[in-house]
Amino acid sequence: MNKILYFYKLAALNNISYFNVSEEDEEWIIEGIDNLRAKEKLGISYRKEPSIVAADLDEEIVYGAIWSSFIDDTYSFDIIVSDEARGLGVGSALIDRAIQSFDFYRDYHDDPKMEVHVVNPILVNTFLKKGFVIEEIIGNEYIMRLKDE
Repeated sequence: MNKILYFYKLAALNNISYFNVSEEDEEWIIEGIDNLRAKEKLGISYRKEPSIVAADLDEEIVYGAIWSSFIDDTYSFDIIVSDEARGLGVGSALIDRAIQSFDFYRDYHDDPKMEVHVVNPILVNTFLKKGFVIEEIIGNEYIMRLKDE
């Protein structure tokens, strides 16, 4: 991608809002999340619900989302970022929001864990920079967890 196009795309993404998903969200947000999941053809566990979304509220475009669950003291999540938002910090910001959500669980649960299964090898370094460690590698899947503080 050339620099001019990159800066144009970055400027276009300045209006992105990151927020928790709720049942009261407008229909375009829910449809955008569903379309993003279908386009990427990723298997999201049936136990996980959409929890955080990155969207341009003016243009009604969903750029990324997180599906999460908290089961047996483990906060687990999956993340998808749209093609046009990749490499622009959207995924990193979504991961930061997921960590903030996990911090909330820490206040109310004994010894909770945060875990993510990474199938995109490009994301492994991002998760390592965010404080995750590789627990196990199974085929092309990296099982990572947030280091205990």
